[in-house]
Amino acid sequence: MLTRRRVLIGLGGTVGAVALGGCSGGDGSPAPAEGGSAGRVPITNRYGTYEIPLDPQRLVLMENRRELEIATAIGLTPTAVGYFFEFEGGAAPWVAPWVPYEPTGAEQTFESFATNTESLLAMRPDLILSGANWLDASDPPYWSYGALSRVAPVVPVGLVDTDWREDLRQVAGWMQRTDALDRTLAEFAELRDSIRSRYAGTLGTAQVAMGSAEDPALWLADLDSGTPASLALQELGGSLMPFRDAGAVDNGWLTLSPERIGELEGADAALIWGPDQPSRDALTSNPLWAEVPAVAEDRVIVSEQNVGSGHLYTVMECMRLWDRVYERLG
Repeated sequence: MLTRRRVLIGLGGTVGAVALGGCSGGDGSPAPAEGGSAGRVPITNRYGTYEIPLDPQRLVLMENRRELEIATAIGLTPTAVGYFFEFEGGAAPWVAPWVPYEPTGAEQTFESFATNTESLLAMRPDLILSGANWLDASDPPYWSYGALSRVAPVVPVGLVDTDWREDLRQVAGWMQRTDALDRTLAEFAELRDSIRSRYAGTLGTAQVAMGSAEDPALWLADLDSGTPASLALQELGGSLMPFRDAGAVDNGWLTLSPERIGELEGADAALIWGPDQPSRDALTSNPLWAEVPAVAEDRVIVSEQNVGSGHLYTVMECMRLWDRVYERLG
């Protein structure tokens, strides 16, 4: 797994007055746009009003999880993809196995936290998709809106942080690709409804747990954590095990040290993931792990992949994992 290296991104005099793809120069502010030009439309968000191309030919994604999943869901093909996490078993190391994206073989890849302005300019993007968590940052290694908009027009994702569907609909609306999104959401609903119907008598009664194994601790997530697993559980209508120390929950997470693993005793079943195999192995090799009732009775699924971050397709993957969890409850 690649780490978040803090890299000094030189913007100052290197970029100067460079302005590509309809963005104005020096201060990174968007160019005014009213009616749009051929093949381009104006969009408005908290960064301003500016034009974007509807059929980008050189699309750069700043991240290979959320941005790639959104692009795939609405039928966009990138020419360059940034990453700081690699997967096994997918069509390429930068594609999660559950994302239905087939690489063309011509995509350029770069480390999200280790690229620079010159590298992005060399990719000659006509559009950039970037998460709002990047765009609102002011320090390296993140890219601010001002920095990216000097390179090409930017479509921000993650602006609607209260509802991932509305976030998708907003991006699809800007790109005039709502039909493609509707087809993808129909696949999502079909999967969700099939799992709901199979476990209608269990979802509301069984109390499950979920969390991320990050050596040496286990981080339990609640329904407000915003993880794909929690979003999937909400979609299915499952019930979460109450935390013994609810007052210690911080931003949707409760940290359990190795000696507190026994607090999972109230879970009828559980779904666990982690950033890497060593972290997951450290959890399952803890002598107290085997004493957890759900573990002893084989009602815990430990994902072989990191599903801790992503978007639509990762939520769907987590629903499939929950399917396996509830199957073990009988």
